[in-house]
Amino acid sequence: MKATPETLSPMFDRAAAGYDRLNALMSLGHDAAWRRALAESVQPGDRVLDLCCGSARSSVEAARRSGRLVVGADVSAEMLTRGAAFARSESVRFAAVRADAFHLPFAEGAFDVVTVAWGLRNLVPEPAALAEMRRVLRAGGKLLVLDSPSPEPGVLGAAHRSYIRWIVPAFGRLSPDPAAYRYLSESILRFGRVGEVARRIAAAGFVCDPPRRLTYGAAALWSARSTLTGQPATDRAASAQTAHQAAAV
Repeated sequence: MKATPETLSPMFDRAAAGYDRLNALMSLGHDAAWRRALAESVQPGDRVLDLCCGSARSSVEAARRSGRLVVGADVSAEMLTRGAAFARSESVRFAAVRADAFHLPFAEGAFDVVTVAWGLRNLVPEPAALAEMRRVLRAGGKLLVLDSPSPEPGVLGAAHRSYIRWIVPAFGRLSPDPAAYRYLSESILRFGRVGEVARRIAAAGFVCDPPRRLTYGAAALWSARSTLTGQPATDRAASAQTAHQAAAV
């Protein structure tokens, strides 16, 4: 399957019902700790965009750290609906915005932090998505990426590769959309190893900290700072909106 906003939106709409339960199963219960690690760099008062926010699990962690409204953007309306409900249940401020990562309806430099949890490998072409993230970040703003890298060489890497190739799709049989988990497996294997992903982020105009491997490399955290504010804002009317003017879905 070719990853585009048009294909990803219905796929995640169908998978939304069992998404969080399956994340917990496939990560052997580690996914909540990984999301907390993602949010550790968020500071009080930061303006945060959680891109590819899904059901807002990462958005809620970021909101607890920042103490202010967090904007969550996603192409899946069903995920956003579930995310907004979860944020309300956790008593944090959250604005759900339906948008794709290549055409974000926010002004240049609108955010101090952009977080992306298990979303970057879905954004093709990746350089265009990273350029749009850089555009909406202020100069020196932080990009925080949490994802599942391709396995490294060696015995542990071979076991990891087998898990991704065979076990992840098997878990998908518990989902309303098993094909989504076949795609998940394939996308992880295509994504690249930890160092490769860091080099691509740096090539997009970010200064990267050393990547952090989580749970023996099952997940990884990339932290980077924007060197510039990015390309000039386009003439889209929506681009004049700030994060706090965005209409909630």
